[in-house]
Amino acid sequence: MSGPAFLVIYLFLAIAVNVWLRYDQRQREVAKPARFMEIAQDPYQVAYLRDGIGEAVRLAVFSLLDRGLLEEAGGAVRRVRSDGDSLARRPIEKAVLLGCTQWAEFSAIQGQLGVAAACKGYQSTLEQQELLADTRTFTARFFPFVAAFSLLIGVAVARALWAVGHGRHNIGFLIILAIVGGIALVVVWRRRRTALGDAALDRLNVLFANLKRRANDLVPGGQSNDAVLTAALFGFAALPVGSFPYLERVFPKQKSTGDSSSGGDSSSDGGGGCGGGCGGCGG
Repeated sequence: MSGPAFLVIYLFLAIAVNVWLRYDQRQREVAKPARFMEIAQDPYQVAYLRDGIGEAVRLAVFSLLDRGLLEEAGGAVRRVRSDGDSLARRPIEKAVLLGCTQWAEFSAIQGQLGVAAACKGYQSTLEQQELLADTRTFTARFFPFVAAFSLLIGVAVARALWAVGHGRHNIGFLIILAIVGGIALVVVWRRRRTALGDAALDRLNVLFANLKRRANDLVPGGQSNDAVLTAALFGFAALPVGSFPYLERVFPKQKSTGDSSSGGDSSSDGGGGCGGGCGGCGG
């Protein structure tokens, strides 16, 4: 078989083992139903599941700004009242307010130990619900990963040895494909969310799709939790810039991830607004 033809076949092999590994994970990790509405009771938990600690802290800063507990100037924020943390119910909100006694930019807020500590509960809860991967998850994923990785690299090594044995040394593209394919498999193995977590977000996005469609009608002022839940599920890009202009200054690089499989890597029984049913972030 010619070199180019083998490379094409090997590329398809790399794609196939990657798809198989994802499929195997999904079959293993979606074995039990996720408690979708229970997750939606806390938008910070949704944001953490969707995109980690940074997204949860962004959401907390936004919620506090919207409720008037933080003020913004030039992209920096500061708490409005010295006793503001007593008006917040959730640990992450209290931690953010305690870290904003002076003007601070988002990067400084996110790096504070108190804020990181306040998010540990979300990590623990989501791991217990098998929505985020923990040590057990990575261990269960390991043997399928080794099988896929060994096949991909083994074929590449065998072909490279054959080529060298026949006096052919132009194996650079094969080495590159093997490295890229191997890294892609490692990424699948080490995914922070489980397939059940992806399914939970997908389901939430479907159930709350109407919330996203009505995003242009959202008004600032903390009148409801709809804006917070919209941002938690779909990212800040889903919010109308005209109503929340400070978002571009406070989070200049923030973009909606929609996290695909990630489940964009979805929620509720009626797809309606948050109303009183989602618990939300109200202080």
